[in-house]
Amino acid sequence: MCSLCGSLGGGSHWSDRMPDDASRQRDRALRQQLVAHVAALRGVAVVPFEGDAYLVRGKTPSPERADHLAALWPVVERVSDMPCDPLDARLLAALDADDRERGH
Repeated sequence: MCSLCGSLGGGSHWSDRMPDDASRQRDRALRQQLVAHVAALRGVAVVPFEGDAYLVRGKTPSPERADHLAALWPVVERVSDMPCDPLDARLLAALDADDRERGH
């Protein structure tokens, strides 16, 4: 699908809805940091794109688009050729180590 059709067909996902703009922007920034970190552990870069969408870049030159958070993880799996298991022991250990480094 071309990017224009993807932009026209998008719409907000329930996970992106917050009571006000300030809360939404703060929540989105925190979510983007976590998403970028988890994707980086799989050798993939994820960057925000046009509102609620994301661009996913792997080893191939062409990025793939995910229209919202729920659509992101299948794209990360495809680009990285690795499953995105939220209960993966290595992922949880890496996130736990990051929390300890930040003093949380």
